[in-house]
Amino acid sequence: MKDNTNPRMDRCKKHELTDLVAISICAVICGADCWDEIETYDNETKKWLSTFLKLTNGIPLHNAFNRLFSKLNPVEFETAFGN
Repeated sequence: MKDNTNPRMDRCKKHELTDLVAISICAVICGADCWDEIETYDNETKKWLSTFLKLTNGIPLHNAFNRLFSKLNPVEFETAFGN
């Protein structure tokens, strides 16, 4: 995924875009259906997630996912995700 689909301002990029997307996908596959459940999944699988994600600033909170996905352009995201 290319970073040009990232709608966040530079000063607000506490977590890597790829970390947020990967965590979201894993959590939804495991049954999460809201931002709080994605955060719960993060906390329960932190050790495993850290084997392949940077998690430079720790586990993202639910509002980080909400902010990112509410700002993403769905068409750009789909195009970038497919590349």
